Amino acid sequence: MANNAGFFTGIQVQNVGTGNCNIAVVFGPNTAGGFVPTNESFTGLTPGSSNTFLQIGANWPELYVGSATITGTGATCKVASIVNELSLGAGDQFMTYQALAAN
Repeated sequence: MANNAGFFTGIQVQNVGTGNCNIAVVFGPNTAGGFVPTNESFTGLTPGSSNTFLQIGANWPELYVGSATITGTGATCKVASIVNELSLGAGDQFMTYQALAAN
């Protein structure tokens, strides 16, 4: 989610496997408008390391509400992910949830 009533998301992906992972984040269709986001990727994520993808800033100039599929590739790659929703406004403006894994 990006630019949705002041909220945006951050997706953190951690390599919980024993070998390096290449990570791809593919965003689904925008259910709230015409903006099409650019997919994200990261190579060589070492065991125990994480990378965060933020849906805010210059690459996210318009409203986006949709899904994301996270794929990790590598011989012993396993990933865990947390998604945070945040508004920079006053008050309690923070939510978090875990992503679901599919084998």
